[in-house]
Amino acid sequence: MLVWGITFSCMALIFNALAKGYDFFTYYITLFLAHMMFLSSIFFPA
Repeated sequence: MLVWGITFSCMALIFNALAKGYDFFTYYITLFLAHMMFLSSIFFPA
């Protein structure tokens, strides 16, 4: 579990380092996080 946590935190740090501005983070939210929330049954039961 520790390895997975370090892996995803490193990916987030790389993404943060490559961002050119605050608006760059909206691409990440709309492309990945929104779909992950809907597919994981957070808002609606599967």
